[in-house]
Amino acid sequence: MTSKLIYYNDARHYYLYVFEPPMSMEEAWTPVDEILGTSVTTLSYGVEREDGIFYPSKKTVQFGEDRRPFKGEALEWRAWKNMKSLEEKGLDPLQVLIDRSHDKGLEFMASLRMANWGGLDNSLKIDMPTGRADYSNKEVRQHILGVLTELANDYNIDSLEMDFAFVPHYFHPDEAKENVGIMTELIESVREMVAKSNNKNLQLGARILPTERTNMNGGLDPRTWIKSGLVDFLMPMWYQVFELDPDMPLDWIIKLSEHTDVEIYGMLMPHKIQEGRRSLFGQWLNASPEMMNAAASNFYDKGVDGLCTWFMKWPLGDKERSTLSKIGDKELLKHSNKHYVVRRNEDGGDPDQNKNGLSASNLGYTSPLPLEIKYDDLGLSKELEFYLSDDFESSTEVLNQITLKLQIRDLVSEDELIIKLNGKSLDDQPCVREYANVTSPYQGQWVNFNLMEYMPVKGQNTLELTLVSRPDQLEADILLEDVELVIKYGSYPSRL
Repeated sequence: MTSKLIYYNDARHYYLYVFEPPMSMEEAWTPVDEILGTSVTTLSYGVEREDGIFYPSKKTVQFGEDRRPFKGEALEWRAWKNMKSLEEKGLDPLQVLIDRSHDKGLEFMASLRMANWGGLDNSLKIDMPTGRADYSNKEVRQHILGVLTELANDYNIDSLEMDFAFVPHYFHPDEAKENVGIMTELIESVREMVAKSNNKNLQLGARILPTERTNMNGGLDPRTWIKSGLVDFLMPMWYQVFELDPDMPLDWIIKLSEHTDVEIYGMLMPHKIQEGRRSLFGQWLNASPEMMNAAASNFYDKGVDGLCTWFMKWPLGDKERSTLSKIGDKELLKHSNKHYVVRRNEDGGDPDQNKNGLSASNLGYTSPLPLEIKYDDLGLSKELEFYLSDDFESSTEVLNQITLKLQIRDLVSEDELIIKLNGKSLDDQPCVREYANVTSPYQGQWVNFNLMEYMPVKGQNTLELTLVSRPDQLEADILLEDVELVIKYGSYPSRL
């Protein structure tokens, strides 16, 4: 059964930035055409970068309008010239994509970042590092409402998304909770505007932060938005974390939406590693199709109404298009190969955010990894949990492989380390150890357990590590860097 699947294009990195102007119509249609023939139902298009909008707006600054001559990278010049090359043909760059989407049977979502806009006066910003628009100012709220009104009335879009996931604060942090009502009043005004707009079937939704506490601390109250019927859909995410997270905290928002008409979408972030800890030359590594399968399956199992992903390896090739075809269908995922990963607490993202204490972990979006075991914490058990959506008991006839992979730093053979899964020791399970890193093999090991004889469970699983002893003269700590689970299916049982 095919579910709602959204592919997000931010207008820049794999579109306006890359094509040499003047833009041809085939190039202008790329965000639509590259996802045709997959399970994608909706193109979500980021209409703004916080310093300018990507269409000829009557309400705000068009991207590049106030930046000429372009003295930075050529990419900004390309974006400007590509838009203008379409406008010189009498075409609106945004309407070109809307028309192409509808001609090809796709829905079109206009997504507006709510944190800033081109030409925003500093007096209207939050007075703090990396401060963006301060919604305690009426001028800010009126401006944003004007842009949203323009999108709702002047363009035949299918859904309008308010993107609150780029920054964690929409008021000064000390004033956010007391100003939650101000933001809710703005959402009420947007809902009223949509109801009166030219587009009577327009859906209204928002990208929000990953946890309820993080939203409230930023001045956002999705609980009230749901209860009051102010939105049609919500999607938790946080741009600081580009790593795919199969255990993203969705339960709270799914529970809030029960017995309502509000749909919840899960965001599949595109990368496995988002900074230079283990990746070659500091490059980001894209999540594999099997990793995307695992996260999508988890999200469906927890009850999301649809999925969204973006920033896949570009240009989209056969592997990416195959992934987009599979993750939109729950039935296809059931016995698809999967590679579950547990996200790490790593800074990534914007260095200014991390420097000022605004990393994901500081804001409450945490992960149990890396898990440190002190050399003298002998006998002290450390636990972490991870969710698996596969039904192992009912799939034994087609299961070919279940491998638990643990990357452990500074492990030595003389260590006595007890590893348990769901309360049972893995000592008697087949285990293969290998170097964890090709460039520094001395730093860690992958410890790989074959779990075909001791299967995990569908749902929450608990991994427990207990250091019993370390060799004499070794007073280094052990670090559990990664936890992964690889599942492979086949046509036959793994036996004769």
